[in-house]
Amino acid sequence: MSRRRPWAARVGLAALVVASVATSVVTVRQLEEARTDRSAAFEAQAVARTDRAGMADELAALERSLAVADDDAERDGTTASALDDASDQLALMRARIEQVRKQVAAKTAEVRKRQQPLDLLVSCQRSLDSAAGALRDRAAPDRASAAVGALEAGRGTCQRALSLVRGVGSAVHPYDFPDPFVLRLDGLGYLAYGTNGPGGSIQVLASTDLKAWKVLRPALTSVAAWAEPGYTWAPSVMRFGDRWVLYYAARVRGSKRQCISSATSTSPAGPFVDDTILPLVCQADLGGSIDPSPYRDELGFAHLAWKSESEVGGGRAGIWTQVVGGDGRTLFGPPRRLLLADRGWESRIVENPSMAKVGDQWVLLYSGNRWNSADYAMGYATCASAMGPCTRARPDPVVRTDATMQGPGGGELFRVGDGSLRVAFAAWDPGVIGYPNARRLHVATVTATPLGLVIG
Repeated sequence: MSRRRPWAARVGLAALVVASVATSVVTVRQLEEARTDRSAAFEAQAVARTDRAGMADELAALERSLAVADDDAERDGTTASALDDASDQLALMRARIEQVRKQVAAKTAEVRKRQQPLDLLVSCQRSLDSAAGALRDRAAPDRASAAVGALEAGRGTCQRALSLVRGVGSAVHPYDFPDPFVLRLDGLGYLAYGTNGPGGSIQVLASTDLKAWKVLRPALTSVAAWAEPGYTWAPSVMRFGDRWVLYYAARVRGSKRQCISSATSTSPAGPFVDDTILPLVCQADLGGSIDPSPYRDELGFAHLAWKSESEVGGGRAGIWTQVVGGDGRTLFGPPRRLLLADRGWESRIVENPSMAKVGDQWVLLYSGNRWNSADYAMGYATCASAMGPCTRARPDPVVRTDATMQGPGGGELFRVGDGSLRVAFAAWDPGVIGYPNARRLHVATVTATPLGLVIG
C-alpha cells in the first residue's frame, strides 16, 4: 500500500501503542459514554431503592396498625369491616413493594450490562498503558518482551471490548495489523506477519485455529543500512532450505522512494537480519516497488510478486513477478508485468498481489484504490501460468466495504491443513477509517465455484 502512515518513525513505538491501539479500541469518548451510562444507571437504581425503602416503612407501619387493630378488635369488639379495610391497604402496599422490587432488579441488571463494557475498556486501556510504559522504561533489560507481554495479556479483554463497543465480530485480532501474511507451519499452526504497528516493526502473531492470535516479539530488529527505520510494510516469508527469508518494503534513506528488501533467520518467527547493501527490487523509473509476495509454481520454483508505484508520478500502478533463486535473495530473468491498473474502481492503483493455484487455474488476488478509504477493495484475475499472462475475472471487486468492515484489502492467500484455501486481509471497522484507527486482521474462506471465486 503506497504512502502508508509511518507511525513508528513519527511517534516511536511506545507512542504508537497508545496512538494506533488505544485510540482505536478504547477512545476517551467511549470511556466517557460508558461512565455516563453507568452513573445514570446507578442514580436510577438509588432512586428505586429509596422508593422501596419508603414503601417498606409504610408496609411496616401498616402491619403494626393491623396488629393493633386486631388486638383492639379482640378487646373492644372492633368491627370486622375495619379489619378488612386495614388488610386491603396492607395487600395494596405489598403489591406496590413487589412492583418496586422488580424495578430495582431490572435496574440492577441494566447497571451490570452497562458496566461490563466500561470494565472491559478500562482493563484494555490498562494493558495498553502497561505496554507503552514498558517501552518507555529505558532501564529495563528487555523492553520489547515486556511490551509484547502486556499486549498479549490484554488481547482477549481488548477483543471483547471491541465486540461490545462496536459490535464488530469478524475481526480476529483487536490491534492494528495491516498487510497480513499468513504462513502455515506443518503441525505447528500458523504465523501471521504484519506492517509495523503496536507489535513492533514487522509484527508477528501465532495461532493454532486462525481465530485466537497470540502476540509474539517483532520479527525484524533492524532494517538494512540503506533503509530508513520505521517505514516497514507488507512483510512475507518463505522457506529456502534450512533458513527463512523475510521480504518487506522499506523507504530508501534520504528519499520518499520505497523499495523491497530481504532478511534471513533460522526461525520463521525471527529475529530476521537484513545485511543487504542494496534493495532486492527497486523500480526507480516506476516510482519504486512495494508489497512483496513469494509463491512457488507446480515444479517448486520460487517467484516473487510485487507492486510498482507508478501512480505516485501520475501513472498507473502495476503488478510484477520474477523468478527467485535457491537462496531466496537473488532474482533471475526479466520481471514480467501481470496486471496494470486500468479499471475505474481501482483508481489507478493495484497492489498487494497474491498468487495461488486454484484447481487447474492460477489466480492473482490484488487490492485496488486508496488504502485509507472505504473504496479500497480486492479483485482477482486468472492467469495462464505462474508468470502470467493474467486477465481480470470480473469487472468489479470480489471483496468490498459492507456492514461489518470498510476498505478491506491487503489480502494474502494461503492453505490450511486440509488443503483448502483461505485469505488473510485487513479492514477498518465501520465508521472509523484512517489513522489512528486500526486496520484489523480478518481471515476468510476462499471457494471456487463455476461462476468464480467466492470469499467469505
